Amino acid sequence: MASGKWRVASLFYSLLATRHLPLAIYLTLIIFHFTIPFYFFKSGSYNFAIVYKIKVKILQVIAIETYKKEQHEEIIKLILEIQQVEFNIPINLDDQPDLKDIPGFYQKGKGNFWMALNNGSVVGTIGLIDIGKNKTALRKMFVHKDFRGNHYGIGSQLLLTLLSWIKEKKINTIYLGTRAEMHAAHRFYEKNGFDEIPQSTLPENFPRMPLDNKFYKYENQA
Repeated sequence: MASGKWRVASLFYSLLATRHLPLAIYLTLIIFHFTIPFYFFKSGSYNFAIVYKIKVKILQVIAIETYKKEQHEEIIKLILEIQQVEFNIPINLDDQPDLKDIPGFYQKGKGNFWMALNNGSVVGTIGLIDIGKNKTALRKMFVHKDFRGNHYGIGSQLLLTLLSWIKEKKINTIYLGTRAEMHAAHRFYEKNGFDEIPQSTLPENFPRMPLDNKFYKYENQA
């Protein structure tokens, strides 16, 4: 009896490990986190559930959507927490008028603002400001610390959404400012085609944040 159960369990685990699952089952697993116990130990006439436990944790579904006022407070909370708590940047909401009026700063001209949603909750943001002459400024790119990395790919999804937008709108250039201590952000931008530039080469109308001290440029090749 135990050996039969073990063969079934081994087969199921092999399917999971090699990802040879029908699409319907795979999509179901994406939504849920499963803990699957497989324990087989025989003593006399009893089978005991002990020894071996397999936890299967699958990617959750992430949606990228344009800004909606219903998520305004969530966006502010996410960004301020990353700035103030995670990176100890001395900045507050009053220092960021663009956060108080996202449509007025971002959703005009060729600009826009996007959110990454996990089951309806905001876990990432990215914004694009139209500064004229087919030039733009990338602002407010943040991802919640629990949703970073290749496991979710939220940063990449947000940036790809923005880059698709600039191709559609025939935007030539993106500029951005960041902080010197945000090393992971530097690597991400450089990997995705942004080149570091001196502050002196920024356009005069670039909306520079006072605390930014490192700058990048992206040229649309399309």
